Amino acid sequence: MRLTPSQKTPFMIDATEDSISSHYQSLARWMSQDVLPLWIDEGFNSTTGEFAESLELTNGKDPLLVRRGRTQPRQIFSMLLAHEMGLLDEQALTIAEKGIEFLDTFSKLEDGTYTFGFDANQGTINHEFGLYKQVFVLFCYAVAARVTPNNKSLYEQRALDLYNVLKDKYKHPQIGFMEDTEGKKNLCSNPHMHMLEATLAWELVSDAPIWPTLSDELVTVATTHLISKETGALSEFFTPNWEVPSDAIDRLVEPGHQFEWAWLLSDWARRRNSSDVKQTAKTLFDIGQRHGVDTERNLTLDQLNDDLTLRSASAHLWPQTEWIKASLALAREAEGAEKLRYLDQAVNGITAMKTYLNTEVSGLWHIKQDDKGAFDSSPAQAGLLYHVLMALAEIKNYIEH
Repeated sequence: MRLTPSQKTPFMIDATEDSISSHYQSLARWMSQDVLPLWIDEGFNSTTGEFAESLELTNGKDPLLVRRGRTQPRQIFSMLLAHEMGLLDEQALTIAEKGIEFLDTFSKLEDGTYTFGFDANQGTINHEFGLYKQVFVLFCYAVAARVTPNNKSLYEQRALDLYNVLKDKYKHPQIGFMEDTEGKKNLCSNPHMHMLEATLAWELVSDAPIWPTLSDELVTVATTHLISKETGALSEFFTPNWEVPSDAIDRLVEPGHQFEWAWLLSDWARRRNSSDVKQTAKTLFDIGQRHGVDTERNLTLDQLNDDLTLRSASAHLWPQTEWIKASLALAREAEGAEKLRYLDQAVNGITAMKTYLNTEVSGLWHIKQDDKGAFDSSPAQAGLLYHVLMALAEIKNYIEH
């Protein structure tokens, strides 16, 4: 019988290990022994298929907060990836199947999109559209098709149905996708990034031409609209016509997203044999490292202005995971001193990530550190499991290949 959180001694993560392999061994052990059992026992309703939004740091219990639409597909993805990595047994498939059932019944709206969020206590649904939420459903179904190939045709049809709704109602007249049917809201780079993540995943399991075609379009969005020709940095928000916002508050650059885009673009460049996009990925990485990493604290910070001056010195957990992924992706394609530099950055990122994982109840994490170095006491967000697992998967992939 698994011990309850209060009975367990927290697994103390050693941040002094000096090899990527030993880092992976300790993290994989923590993931399989503490994280996944806790989030399954306390963060999953096996009757309904619903995942918790968060767990309390002090006792590992669900505080029953309003659920965000992104959490359900992210947690389904995480269970499937953990199984694929050998960190979770066959129960992962049962959990994912039940989670998908909830996703496709309770979360799916009449127009074919998926809910922005819902209140599990009151049974109310937020019908507001969010492109970000939709693309995680596309991604979730891609991984489900990969891990459970017998259901591939079913999951791909659901993904295509959703894509067709997005194309018909939210396609931007120039390129990319909008946040509303009228085209009045500012455009966002983040959903396009995760859509690229989804289409690249679909390319691995499907012969349908729409996925590589869409991947190519999303890379074009990045290289022609999202990335500044002056600084080389990728921004978060744009006007409805893909122009730089006039309001300085909207001219935001996130170091974590420089890394995450570098990771995705390096993957696309490798598949398409594109030296230009490979260089773009390297440039984004260099900007993230040079302007977004606090070398004294060894942390990737949250926000820069679009002139690359510091806006916020707080540091969330998720950018540390993207630092790892981008470093290792670029290390695989590098040689000599350049390769060693990327590997050094990967170890720095792993060490940074580990500082967030020492919690009173092992298997949880701190969301962020403020600019003075204090950790937030807010409940551990479920959606961060996706980020941490993806970092582990990239480490494992690097070790094996």
